[in-house]
Amino acid sequence: MKSNFVTAGLGLAAGAAMAFSAAPAHALTFGNTGTFSFESNTTVDFTFVLSKGMWQSSFGVYDVAANTLTKLLNELKPGYDPGSGDSKTNPSDWLGTCGKTVTTCSNSFTFLAGKAYQFFLTGSPTQYSSSSNTVFTYNGASTTFKSSGPTYNKSNTPILMTLTAPSNGALIRMNDAHSIDVDTNDFIVTAVAHNQPVPEPTTLMGLGAVAGSFLMSRRRKVSESTEA
Repeated sequence: MKSNFVTAGLGLAAGAAMAFSAAPAHALTFGNTGTFSFESNTTVDFTFVLSKGMWQSSFGVYDVAANTLTKLLNELKPGYDPGSGDSKTNPSDWLGTCGKTVTTCSNSFTFLAGKAYQFFLTGSPTQYSSSSNTVFTYNGASTTFKSSGPTYNKSNTPILMTLTAPSNGALIRMNDAHSIDVDTNDFIVTAVAHNQPVPEPTTLMGLGAVAGSFLMSRRRKVSESTEA
């Protein structure tokens, strides 16, 4: 009997740990056309990376059917960091960073099942995500792009930047209304779904502690029964 209890306790801990570790990861995707939907309600965390646009902009979600805009990440005036400027004379090319141009650098949005959405970027005028002005990079892949507009260092090799998407999410790059440069670096964010969290190591350790407590309890009862 004692060995059966021990086996059962270890099986409980192992089975619980496997249940957590084997849980399928949620593959977040917005496709590549600019318009997307989800099969179930999905909450996504968005984090500002950087911006490279002259205009003061806001990034957010456009509900196609309802024709409503929800702003998620907003630039302060003038829309770029102090000291940044036009790419004709300044390689920073209207750089905006977290803490200076954008002070609230993360926000969440819940996409409702079956509804069509797009991303948008305000400016002059507002742009909506499409295959021509938005680039999606997924699941730990890297993307390399021009980090300054076409007028800076024009006769030489373009200045490039490489960014990597989250391992379980997306990197989103949008171009503003100045479409002649097609640099898709005017507003850059990451997106990660948070409705299927991965268990922390402490959670698995806690399961082990529960199993250990179970075993100790059974051992005491078996010992008391033997002595009696």
